[in-house]
Amino acid sequence: FNDEDVEEYEDTDISDFSDAETVSDYAVDAIVWAVGAEIINGMDGNIAPTEPATRAQIAAMLERYLDL
Repeated sequence: FNDEDVEEYEDTDISDFSDAETVSDYAVDAIVWAVGAEIINGMDGNIAPTEPATRAQIAAMLERYLDL
């Protein structure tokens, strides 16, 4: 994850997620990148940045990341 990665997905709009405003300022670029790269798909219209991820969710994100 670097500046070039961020630039590639900088037009990704996370505002469609109902809880997008709860993403901490320091994490916005990373979340935008992860959503743009389809690593994070959300759940029930939410990103759930304050909720713990399950093992299955982490495994799915890692698999999507490795497929980049």
